[in-house]
Amino acid sequence: MKKMRTHVGIVLDESTSMSGVRNETISMLNEQIAELQKSEITNRVTLAKFATTSQKPIFEDRKATKIYPFTGKEYKPDGMTALNDAIVEMVERLDTIKLKKKDAVLLIVISDGMENQSKTSNETVRKIISEKQEHKQWTIVYLGQRADARVAVDVYNFHVGNTRSFNATSKGLAAMSTSNALDLASYASARSAGETSVINFVSGQAGADGIVETGEDTDGN
Repeated sequence: MKKMRTHVGIVLDESTSMSGVRNETISMLNEQIAELQKSEITNRVTLAKFATTSQKPIFEDRKATKIYPFTGKEYKPDGMTALNDAIVEMVERLDTIKLKKKDAVLLIVISDGMENQSKTSNETVRKIISEKQEHKQWTIVYLGQRADARVAVDVYNFHVGNTRSFNATSKGLAAMSTSNALDLASYASARSAGETSVINFVSGQAGADGIVETGEDTDGN
């Protein structure tokens, strides 16, 4: 297990619209990191935020076990949504990592809104995501507000099985965080079994459009 590595890239929305769920977002990050720290496989994490511009990573390819809980000073929502630039820049960073045969990349995009500021076009992002999803060592996940999750599938070509929608409210984000922690645990089990990519990362009841919708109750249904 120690020879297997998962390189996790987290792209986090820090635009103004996230200000109403700031505390819940910080709690969510801590919950996700705690789950990554439990894994028998070595998880190395890169975390980058975006708002009006895509920002430099808070940390890059750091062992999950070396990441300390977030306190909130690292997260101050403000500005527009340069989602496209942030996705492309994270992919470029992860692309510099030389993967061994049993290694994997897990890219998680978290946003409560859609693109309104980037220089990078939707078509460019779609092409990059499509190419990476064909790679047997990449899993790309989108966690977004309800209508935006559908756009992520239709416009950017995220696998529907790797897309989860949530309500951008305190309860909605908390429920999504709980559900995603369970999804990370399931992904870790798949990795331990030798899988290097999945197209069914999210769990739960899918809606009519095939996207799993996270409710606002405590069990995330």
